[in-house]
Amino acid sequence: MFSYSSVKILLVLLIIFDFYFISIMAETTQTGFALSKFYTRLQFPRGLYEAAEYIRLHTPTDSVIQYSENDGYCFVACFSERYAYVLQGIVSASAPSEEVKERFVIVQQILNLPDFYSVKQSAENVGIHWLVISNQRKLSWQNTEGAKPAFQYSGFSVYKTKE
Repeated sequence: MFSYSSVKILLVLLIIFDFYFISIMAETTQTGFALSKFYTRLQFPRGLYEAAEYIRLHTPTDSVIQYSENDGYCFVACFSERYAYVLQGIVSASAPSEEVKERFVIVQQILNLPDFYSVKQSAENVGIHWLVISNQRKLSWQNTEGAKPAFQYSGFSVYKTKE
């Protein structure tokens, strides 16, 4: 039916195609598939990346962090390689659970406290070790005694809440 040489040529073409396909897949592993621009168009502020990097380099691996906003794409948790106290993924089709809703309320209550001592005590009581705060968010406790950030860069601050 097929000659031996035509089978060899077909086999070589299949191998070349296979390597080509693998190279395409390898290129898009970190950025998302070329047909989907969803993942490649996300913007991540440099200051937030540096804050996450600071946490990764200067905290124990079992530390729990909380970003002052919802970390919907899990950037802070992923780049810091630390557990987040609460976050709700933006790409999730399901509604947040009752526990997630309760935790968001707790985080908002902590952030709205009047002084850093109360923030620190409340955060420690629920198990949050580090807070990452966007400086666009003005919190009353940021100018109180003891509220010195462990790290600050380009509009983001990191506060240690657990000794």
